[in-house]
Amino acid sequence: MMTAENFLAALHGFEALLAARHREINDLNVFPVPDSDTGTNALLTMRAGLAESADLDSAKTLGLNDVVAHVALKCGMGAKGNSGVILAEYLRGMSVALAPRADASNWALALQSGASVARTAVLTPEEGTMLTVADAAALVEPGDSFEEYLVDVARASREALTQTQFILPVLTQAGVVDAGGVVIALLHDALVSEFVDGSWPALEIAQRHCAVDVSSYVGPEFEVMFHFAGAVPVKNVLVEQLADCGDSLMVSGDSAPFTVHIHTGDPARVLYLARAAGDVEQVAITHLLGKDISDITWE
Repeated sequence: MMTAENFLAALHGFEALLAARHREINDLNVFPVPDSDTGTNALLTMRAGLAESADLDSAKTLGLNDVVAHVALKCGMGAKGNSGVILAEYLRGMSVALAPRADASNWALALQSGASVARTAVLTPEEGTMLTVADAAALVEPGDSFEEYLVDVARASREALTQTQFILPVLTQAGVVDAGGVVIALLHDALVSEFVDGSWPALEIAQRHCAVDVSSYVGPEFEVMFHFAGAVPVKNVLVEQLADCGDSLMVSGDSAPFTVHIHTGDPARVLYLARAAGDVEQVAITHLLGKDISDITWE
């Protein structure tokens, strides 16, 4: 049985795994942009989600669904990059389906909901990514033993992660698995570690052995993230407008404020459209390949 208390403990274990391995994950990051930040973004997002976990010391008296919803909300508000937004949406989707205490059947529903909500958040989802790994976890049928079911989920996540290298051509060319997929696999590893003894082996990830030529990247130059406050129909119209402004567009949250993420060549237009539609706060603009843009003013 999954309770709020042991799920929160598993998330702290997940944070520790990300802290220990974020640079290793960064080195795998070649999609959608070879900017080597997936591990760092997932770690910072998870830290945002757990920043107020001291307030959840009373988790014994709280429902699992409430705790996961709280952490997901904080992750969404503090999400960094593609991987952070998808991770936040994965947790939010899980919270929608969870009961105050989850048996294997309810946990299976939560994983299905998490995978669906995460995929819906991405305007143009790609296979061979962390979405693919989340889908694989959701397909595992629960059995009589909750612990064995968690192991089966973690094993399926690892198998799907391995396959990402052969699904996305850019991963095949670089000889790596998907960096975001590692994040989902490590989350399920942390859940196993919370319920099963220390016999579960650490996830092995083959290192990238070839250089990635960042100069060959021809996509949008900038990553823009911000919080948008507006009614859901207004947000939906904004998403349609932003779809023509770049790629990797995704939105986290089911109510305002929403976290918006996009890769674009024209940050000024993105912000113009967003500000015309509603309130925009906490704007963060970075150059995807690391150029200093601190002296640029975006109007």
